[in-house]
This record gives sequence, C-alpha cells and structure tokens, in this order.
Amino acid sequence: MKIEIAAIKEADYESWDNFVGASTNGTLFHKSYWLKASGRPFDLWGAYKSGNLIAGYVASRKSLLGRPVVAAPYLSAYAGLILKKPEGSPVHQISVQQEVAASFARFLPDTYSWGISLFSPGIECMLPFIWDNFVVRPWYTYVLDISDLDRVWAGIDGEWRREIRKATAAGVEVLTDVSYEKIIDVVNQSYERQGTHFRSEAVEPYFRELSRRNLCRPFLCVDKTGRVLSAAYAVWDDKRVYSILQGFTDERTYTGASPLVKWEMMKFASEKLGIREMDLEGTLLPRLESFHRRFGGKLTPHYEIRWGKAIETLVALNRFLAHLRGSC
Repeated sequence: MKIEIAAIKEADYESWDNFVGASTNGTLFHKSYWLKASGRPFDLWGAYKSGNLIAGYVASRKSLLGRPVVAAPYLSAYAGLILKKPEGSPVHQISVQQEVAASFARFLPDTYSWGISLFSPGIECMLPFIWDNFVVRPWYTYVLDISDLDRVWAGIDGEWRREIRKATAAGVEVLTDVSYEKIIDVVNQSYERQGTHFRSEAVEPYFRELSRRNLCRPFLCVDKTGRVLSAAYAVWDDKRVYSILQGFTDERTYTGASPLVKWEMMKFASEKLGIREMDLEGTLLPRLESFHRRFGGKLTPHYEIRWGKAIETLVALNRFLAHLRGSC
C-alpha cells in the first residue's frame, strides 16, 4: 500500500513526542516542545502506511527574502526525517527506509520551495534524495558508549587523562548547582573572543522548557579559588546526552578543565540517568573535531539534504546577513 503523508496536528503533539522517543533516530531536537521553544513556525509531517505511523519529518521554517525556507532553528543539532524502529530482515528494513525517503523526496519540493535538513545518525538510505536531484552532503559526529565508564576512561586520550587528573589534584572541581546566567556568561565570553554574536535571547526559552521537564543540567568548572575555567550544559532525550553551550574563560590555567567538564557530564548521564550514549555533535570545525575525537567515540556519519533553485545562493546570503547583524 502507498505511503500517505499528512500533517501532525497540535492535539497529537504528545503522541508525536512518544513516537520520536521510540523511533530509530528521533532526538530531543525533533520533539514538539523543543520546536515550540525555538519561537520559529514549524510543521510536523507523518508518513502513514495502512493507517500506521512509520516515519515523520520535522520542517522548521524561517523567512528569507520574504519566502519560507526549511531550516533547523538556532541551537538545534538535527531535524528532518525520523523512522520507526525497524522490523524484519535487513532487506526489508532498507526497503522501508528507501520507500519513506522516496515519499518525502517527492513531497518536500512540492510543499516548500527551498530547504535544508540535517538528519540525525540512523538515516542511511539517501539514494531517493540523490535520484531526485537533492544536494546530499555527509556530516560526521562522534557517538560514545558511556554504559561502562571504566572502558570510557581507558579510551580517552592519554594526555587528557593526565590533564584531568592534574586539574583534580589541584582542587579544580565541576559544580552543577549553579545558575543559568553563570553558564551564559562563560559562553558569551567565548563567542566574543571569536568575534561572533551569541543569541542569548533565543537560547533562554529552550532552557526554561527543559528545566521544567528536568532534561538539562549546568556544569561549571572552577579552580580552588572559585575562578571559573569552563562551562557547558547537558541536555538529553530518550537515547543520548548532548553537550551544548560550551565555553571557557581566558583564565585557562588548567588545560584539563574542558575535558573534565565532559567527563563529569558522562558520569552524570551514565550513573544518574542511565543513558547509554553521548553524542559529541559539532565536528564541522577542525578544532572541535579534534577536541571531540580525543574522547574515543565512534566516528559516525549522518547526512544533510538541500533542495530548491538557488539554495546555495540563499544560504550564502543568509550567512552574510547574519555576519552583518553580528557586527552591528
């Protein structure tokens, strides 16, 4: 039977969030409450076969030159396609994934003139998008199994283990009972040093919502005098923990401060939350890739799709306008 695509109504958002949690690759960033907190209009689409929801698509929208463009909202690591957990033989699983991808490859250009979607790991069959002339680009993240912390520690780069021990011996510690504002202050400092603009006003609604749902925790690294060294926020979903809003101060006496924050975050997620994986997303920049690689996670591909005439020109223009706003 043919796949039918229909809008998910707001009255069904709770069922959608449950589907995301039980899916193969659904994340926090696909949940309706995260999308609502973004302040951006969005559409949720369900793919149905024989009346059963087998896949979905998150299409968050922004306006560019007066036209709607599908693009993930600020701070969102992933968007786009999610799939129900596979059943049956490997051949059947690939066939279903391909059928779903083909349905959305036909649907998206007819519904949105332009778009960019960065899929989360787990979507493997990109052939229908390639066949229908989408631009398909590989991205990478590191996914770390944190179920066995002894094994995680053994897999961390040896120099970093020494730096973490050195910092701990010197009285450096990681605090979690700290205010949201303290983390934001450190992040702001990091952005300012890089000459970029941090949109704190766009971030706060996420953390109000996640705090209400007990899905986030701050991590602030300080030395024995109370001087702040680094900071980050842990957020999580049904499958993985993510580290976002990372930053450090200029006072980096201990080079182990940033990896110490990550290590404490892994311990918290594994021991207190029972989460088995950490997604060290954000490897596009070489310096970030090097930082994340040293935790010993598995290099994991995922994919971005782009569609619409002149989409590359629109993306370039959007970056230029963002640069102008940041320099004003």
